[in-house]
Amino acid sequence: LKGSSFNVEQLSGAQTTNSAFALHQVSVGSRLDISLGGRVDAVENVDVFPTWRATAAYRLFESDTKFRASAGTGAKAPSLYQ
Repeated sequence: LKGSSFNVEQLSGAQTTNSAFALHQVSVGSRLDISLGGRVDAVENVDVFPTWRATAAYRLFESDTKFRASAGTGAKAPSLYQ
C-alpha cells in the first residue's frame, strides 16, 4: 500500500477443481413434484466433496397453494491459501 507502513507480499498459485452433477425430476400425479440431485467436487491436493439435495412440491389447486420442502448438504473447500 503506497504511503503506508504495511509490508504487502504478492502471492500466486493455481488450484484445479473437477466437478460432476446429476439431477432427476419427476412428477407423481398432477399434484406432487420431486427432485433429487447430487454433485461431487474433487479439489486437487485437498479432498473430494460429495453433496446432495432433495426437494418436493405439493400443489393444492383448490386454494392455489403450493407446499415446498427441501433437504440437502453443502461443502466448502478451503481457499488456495488456507
